[in-house]
Amino acid sequence: MLSGPTVLEKIWKELTDAQDRDSRQYSMAVARCYSMKNRHSDIMPYDHNRVVLTNAKNDYINASYIKDLSSTTPQFIASQAPVTSSFNDFWLMVYEQQITIIASLIAHPAVGGKNTGFDQYWLEERGQVQTYGPIMLTMQSKRNTDFHVERVFNLMHKETKQMRTLFLLQFTQWPEFGVMSNPTSLIHFIGEVNNYHKQQRNPQTPVLVHCNCGVGRTGVFCVIYTAIQEMQAGNGIINIPQVINCLRQQRKWMITEKEQLKFCYDAVLVCAQQMLAKQSALKNQLI
Repeated sequence: MLSGPTVLEKIWKELTDAQDRDSRQYSMAVARCYSMKNRHSDIMPYDHNRVVLTNAKNDYINASYIKDLSSTTPQFIASQAPVTSSFNDFWLMVYEQQITIIASLIAHPAVGGKNTGFDQYWLEERGQVQTYGPIMLTMQSKRNTDFHVERVFNLMHKETKQMRTLFLLQFTQWPEFGVMSNPTSLIHFIGEVNNYHKQQRNPQTPVLVHCNCGVGRTGVFCVIYTAIQEMQAGNGIINIPQVINCLRQQRKWMITEKEQLKFCYDAVLVCAQQMLAKQSALKNQLI
């Protein structure tokens, strides 16, 4: 699909130029007023599609609505991993947006003040209860696989008494730096997330996705998810730069590095090969 680094560099430059043009059109004025709630000063939501908290003293959270990637792709909310001071805001967002699925793309908590991990905003022990502002969270169960951890929580709003089951799926195979050498485990993880999404009562409810800042790995996740959905629907291979441009118009810096772009192409190729192999195997069974 890519004949060499010059092709990749050409696509990357076109994406960068498009982002520079688009980002000049969109304001981040609200986000700039809440510097303490942003992990990085240059990674913030645009005003036009930021998630707004409706029942908080301040309505700001570093999260963006991601829509219209394709007709077969669910809506996402792309968020940074919450800083400790915004745990209450994060769980309030989960409640207000009726989230039932969180996809976390960070394997390990932050150590020694490094920005490569996250501040752990969930519970680990079965039966453990924690209150985050108006939200009460109870740990129900935990299951480990080779590539992810599945946690099930009961979420309750203390005032309204509304309750919801929440699935937090944490992908554990992404290295601390760079990208994976093989996309297969991420493809399996996206399949798990999609299976849970298909079981939601309301298919319009967004899937909440985050990495450290909600742009690099989160962008890769959204691109590959879209590619899988489109191929499974029989719509062929997506135009990856077009999808990335759509992402970046909704959240700046989605797909942060050139190697992440290449990883997207590699993952889409693997997905296509896997689907063709399954179709061939099925055809052989019918002969």
